[in-house]
Amino acid sequence: MVENRASADELRVLLYLACRDAPASARESTAALIIAADDQRLSQREIAEAVALLSGEAQQGQTMRSGKDTEQTVVGGLETVQEWAKLQPEPIRAAVEALVPQLERDHQYRLAEAASRRTHVTKLVGLIAGCIVSTALIAAAVAVSQETPWLAALLAVPSVLSLVFLFVLPRTDALLSRKARDSVRTVRGSSERSMDVDYRAYRNRRKRHDKWERRYRRERPREARRQEREQRK
Repeated sequence: MVENRASADELRVLLYLACRDAPASARESTAALIIAADDQRLSQREIAEAVALLSGEAQQGQTMRSGKDTEQTVVGGLETVQEWAKLQPEPIRAAVEALVPQLERDHQYRLAEAASRRTHVTKLVGLIAGCIVSTALIAAAVAVSQETPWLAALLAVPSVLSLVFLFVLPRTDALLSRKARDSVRTVRGSSERSMDVDYRAYRNRRKRHDKWERRYRRERPREARRQEREQRK
Protein backbone atom coordinates (compact mmCIF):
# COMPACT_ATOMS: atom_id res chain seq x y z
CA MET A 1 0.00 0.00 0.00
CA VAL A 2 1.14 3.51 -0.75
CA GLU A 3 0.92 6.49 1.57
CA ASN A 4 -1.68 9.29 1.42
CA ARG A 5 -4.51 6.87 0.90
CA ALA A 6 -8.02 8.00 0.01
CA SER A 7 -10.31 9.27 2.75
CA ALA A 8 -13.84 8.08 3.46
CA ASP A 9 -15.39 10.92 1.43
CA GLU A 10 -13.16 10.14 -1.55
CA LEU A 11 -14.10 6.48 -1.22
CA ARG A 12 -17.81 7.33 -1.38
CA VAL A 13 -17.23 9.54 -4.42
CA LEU A 14 -15.23 6.84 -6.13
CA LEU A 15 -17.85 4.22 -5.32
CA TYR A 16 -20.34 6.43 -7.12
CA LEU A 17 -17.95 6.80 -10.04
CA ALA A 18 -17.46 3.06 -10.19
CA CYS A 19 -21.12 2.46 -10.99
CA ARG A 20 -21.06 4.92 -13.88
CA ASP A 21 -20.53 3.54 -17.35
CA ALA A 22 -17.31 5.45 -18.02
CA PRO A 23 -14.18 3.35 -18.65
CA ALA A 24 -11.59 6.04 -17.81
CA SER A 25 -13.20 7.20 -14.58
CA ALA A 26 -14.02 3.61 -13.63
CA ARG A 27 -10.37 2.58 -14.00
CA GLU A 28 -9.13 5.47 -11.84
CA SER A 29 -11.89 5.04 -9.28
CA THR A 30 -11.29 1.32 -8.89
CA ALA A 31 -7.57 1.89 -8.39
CA ALA A 32 -8.40 4.46 -5.72
CA LEU A 33 -10.65 1.90 -4.05
CA ILE A 34 -7.66 -0.42 -3.84
CA ILE A 35 -5.60 2.40 -2.29
CA ALA A 36 -8.38 3.08 0.22
CA ALA A 37 -8.79 -0.58 1.17
CA ASP A 38 -6.29 -0.40 4.05
CA ASP A 39 -7.92 2.69 5.66
CA GLN A 40 -11.43 1.28 5.28
CA ARG A 41 -10.43 -2.27 6.30
CA LEU A 42 -11.87 -3.67 3.09
CA SER A 43 -10.55 -6.74 1.40
CA GLN A 44 -9.85 -6.89 -2.30
CA ARG A 45 -12.79 -9.22 -2.81
CA GLU A 46 -15.18 -6.90 -0.94
CA ILE A 47 -14.13 -4.01 -3.15
CA ALA A 48 -14.59 -6.19 -6.22
CA GLU A 49 -18.07 -7.16 -5.04
CA ALA A 50 -19.04 -3.53 -4.41
CA VAL A 51 -17.74 -2.32 -7.77
CA ALA A 52 -19.12 -5.24 -9.73
CA LEU A 53 -22.57 -5.21 -8.12
CA LEU A 54 -22.92 -1.45 -8.41
CA SER A 55 -21.80 -1.55 -12.03
CA GLY A 56 -24.18 -4.43 -12.74
CA GLU A 57 -27.13 -2.60 -11.18
CA ALA A 58 -26.35 0.55 -13.11
CA GLN A 59 -26.17 -1.33 -16.41
CA GLN A 60 -29.20 -3.56 -15.76
CA GLY A 61 -31.48 -0.72 -14.58
CA GLN A 62 -31.13 -1.38 -10.84
CA THR A 63 -32.06 -5.07 -11.20
CA MET A 64 -30.87 -7.41 -8.46
CA ARG A 65 -28.46 -10.23 -9.22
CA SER A 66 -28.28 -13.56 -7.41
CA GLY A 67 -26.67 -16.99 -7.62
CA LYS A 68 -24.45 -17.77 -10.58
CA ASP A 69 -24.81 -14.32 -12.17
CA THR A 70 -23.61 -12.66 -8.97
CA GLU A 71 -20.60 -15.00 -8.72
CA GLN A 72 -19.62 -14.36 -12.34
CA THR A 73 -19.99 -10.62 -11.83
CA VAL A 74 -17.83 -10.70 -8.70
CA VAL A 75 -15.14 -12.74 -10.45
CA GLY A 76 -15.11 -10.33 -13.37
CA GLY A 77 -14.93 -7.37 -11.01
CA LEU A 78 -12.06 -8.98 -9.10
CA GLU A 79 -10.08 -9.49 -12.30
CA THR A 80 -10.73 -5.90 -13.33
CA VAL A 81 -9.66 -4.62 -9.91
CA GLN A 82 -6.43 -6.61 -10.04
CA GLU A 83 -5.70 -5.16 -13.48
CA TRP A 84 -6.52 -1.57 -12.51
CA ALA A 85 -4.79 -1.58 -9.13
CA LYS A 86 -1.44 -0.77 -10.78
CA LEU A 87 -2.22 2.94 -11.16
CA GLN A 88 -0.71 5.56 -8.86
CA PRO A 89 -2.85 7.64 -6.45
CA GLU A 90 -1.75 11.09 -7.69
CA PRO A 91 -3.62 11.08 -11.03
CA ILE A 92 -6.58 9.48 -9.27
CA ARG A 93 -6.83 12.31 -6.75
CA ALA A 94 -6.55 14.89 -9.54
CA ALA A 95 -9.32 13.12 -11.43
CA VAL A 96 -11.51 13.08 -8.32
CA GLU A 97 -11.02 16.84 -7.79
CA ALA A 98 -11.91 17.47 -11.43
CA LEU A 99 -14.98 15.22 -11.34
CA VAL A 100 -16.53 16.49 -8.09
CA PRO A 101 -18.22 19.53 -9.77
CA GLN A 102 -19.70 17.24 -12.41
CA LEU A 103 -20.97 14.93 -9.68
CA GLU A 104 -22.61 17.86 -7.91
CA ARG A 105 -24.28 18.97 -11.15
CA ASP A 106 -25.52 15.44 -11.77
CA HIS A 107 -26.87 15.29 -8.23
CA GLN A 108 -28.72 18.61 -8.61
CA TYR A 109 -30.14 17.43 -11.93
CA ARG A 110 -31.38 14.20 -10.36
CA LEU A 111 -32.96 16.12 -7.48
CA ALA A 112 -34.77 18.46 -9.88
CA GLU A 113 -35.91 15.51 -11.99
CA ALA A 114 -37.22 13.68 -8.91
CA ALA A 115 -39.07 16.80 -7.71
CA SER A 116 -40.63 17.25 -11.15
CA ARG A 117 -41.66 13.60 -11.19
CA ARG A 118 -43.25 13.88 -7.73
CA THR A 119 -45.14 17.02 -8.77
CA HIS A 120 -46.41 15.32 -11.90
CA VAL A 121 -47.54 12.24 -9.96
CA THR A 122 -49.31 14.41 -7.37
CA LYS A 123 -51.16 16.36 -10.04
CA LEU A 124 -52.10 13.19 -11.89
CA VAL A 125 -53.40 11.51 -8.72
CA GLY A 126 -55.42 14.59 -7.83
CA LEU A 127 -56.87 14.77 -11.34
CA ILE A 128 -57.89 11.11 -11.33
CA ALA A 129 -59.40 11.32 -7.84
CA GLY A 130 -61.29 14.50 -8.73
CA CYS A 131 -62.67 12.94 -11.91
CA ILE A 132 -63.83 9.84 -10.04
CA VAL A 133 -65.52 11.82 -7.27
CA SER A 134 -67.16 14.24 -9.70
CA THR A 135 -68.43 11.41 -11.90
CA ALA A 136 -69.85 9.59 -8.87
CA LEU A 137 -71.62 12.74 -7.67
CA ILE A 138 -73.09 13.42 -11.10
CA ALA A 139 -74.29 9.82 -11.36
CA ALA A 140 -75.89 10.12 -7.92
CA ALA A 141 -77.53 13.40 -8.96
CA VAL A 142 -78.99 11.78 -12.08
CA ALA A 143 -80.25 8.84 -10.00
CA VAL A 144 -82.13 11.02 -7.50
CA SER A 145 -83.17 13.78 -9.90
CA GLN A 146 -86.76 12.54 -10.34
CA GLU A 147 -87.51 12.01 -6.66
CA THR A 148 -85.58 14.89 -5.02
CA PRO A 149 -84.54 17.61 -7.50
CA TRP A 150 -83.01 19.79 -4.77
CA LEU A 151 -80.68 16.95 -3.73
CA ALA A 152 -79.76 16.37 -7.37
CA ALA A 153 -78.91 20.05 -7.76
CA LEU A 154 -76.93 19.96 -4.52
CA LEU A 155 -74.91 17.01 -5.84
CA ALA A 156 -74.50 18.21 -9.42
CA VAL A 157 -73.40 21.82 -8.87
CA PRO A 158 -70.22 21.01 -6.87
CA SER A 159 -69.37 18.26 -9.36
CA VAL A 160 -69.66 20.60 -12.33
CA LEU A 161 -67.63 23.25 -10.53
CA SER A 162 -64.94 20.72 -9.64
CA LEU A 163 -64.73 19.58 -13.27
CA VAL A 164 -64.39 23.22 -14.32
CA PHE A 165 -61.61 23.66 -11.77
CA LEU A 166 -59.84 20.53 -13.01
CA PHE A 167 -60.00 21.07 -16.77
CA VAL A 168 -60.75 24.71 -17.55
CA LEU A 169 -59.00 26.77 -14.89
CA PRO A 170 -55.48 25.29 -15.35
CA ARG A 171 -55.51 26.29 -19.01
CA THR A 172 -56.90 29.71 -18.13
CA ASP A 173 -54.23 30.15 -15.46
CA ALA A 174 -51.52 29.21 -17.93
CA LEU A 175 -52.91 31.71 -20.47
CA LEU A 176 -53.18 34.45 -17.84
CA SER A 177 -49.68 33.79 -16.56
CA ARG A 178 -48.34 33.94 -20.12
CA LYS A 179 -50.10 37.26 -20.71
CA ALA A 180 -48.77 38.57 -17.40
CA ARG A 181 -45.22 37.62 -18.38
CA ASP A 182 -45.67 39.31 -21.76
CA SER A 183 -47.03 42.48 -20.14
CA VAL A 184 -44.18 42.55 -17.63
CA ARG A 185 -41.69 42.10 -20.46
CA THR A 186 -43.34 44.92 -22.43
CA VAL A 187 -43.34 47.29 -19.46
CA ARG A 188 -39.73 46.44 -18.70
CA GLY A 189 -38.73 47.08 -22.31
CA SER A 190 -40.54 50.43 -22.42
CA SER A 191 -38.98 51.48 -19.11
CA GLU A 192 -35.54 50.51 -20.39
CA ARG A 193 -36.13 52.49 -23.59
CA SER A 194 -37.27 55.54 -21.61
CA MET A 195 -34.22 55.23 -19.37
CA ASP A 196 -32.05 55.01 -22.47
CA VAL A 197 -33.62 58.19 -23.88
CA ASP A 198 -33.14 60.01 -20.57
CA TYR A 199 -29.55 58.86 -20.39
CA ARG A 200 -28.84 60.10 -23.93
CA ALA A 201 -30.38 63.48 -23.08
CA TYR A 202 -28.29 63.69 -19.90
CA ARG A 203 -25.17 62.73 -21.83
CA ASN A 204 -25.81 65.46 -24.41
CA ARG A 205 -26.33 68.05 -21.69
CA ARG A 206 -23.17 66.89 -20.00
CA LYS A 207 -21.22 67.21 -23.26
CA ARG A 208 -22.46 70.77 -23.79
CA HIS A 209 -21.60 71.66 -20.21
CA ASP A 210 -18.10 70.22 -20.55
CA LYS A 211 -17.61 72.08 -23.82
CA TRP A 212 -18.55 75.44 -22.29
CA GLU A 213 -16.42 74.72 -19.23
CA ARG A 214 -13.35 73.98 -21.36
CA ARG A 215 -13.97 77.12 -23.37
CA TYR A 216 -14.29 79.20 -20.19
CA ARG A 217 -11.04 77.78 -18.83
CA ARG A 218 -9.23 78.64 -22.06
CA GLU A 219 -10.60 82.20 -22.22
CA ARG A 220 -10.21 83.05 -18.53
CA PRO A 221 -6.40 83.62 -18.62
CA ARG A 222 -6.82 85.92 -21.63
CA GLU A 223 -9.42 87.95 -19.80
CA ALA A 224 -7.20 88.17 -16.71
CA ARG A 225 -4.22 89.39 -18.77
CA ARG A 226 -6.42 91.96 -20.50
CA GLN A 227 -7.62 93.31 -17.17
CA GLU A 228 -4.03 93.54 -15.91
CA ARG A 229 -3.00 95.55 -18.96
CA GLU A 230 -5.92 97.92 -18.49
CA GLN A 231 -4.98 98.44 -14.83
CA ARG A 232 -1.39 99.28 -15.77
CA LYS A 233 -2.56 101.89 -18.23
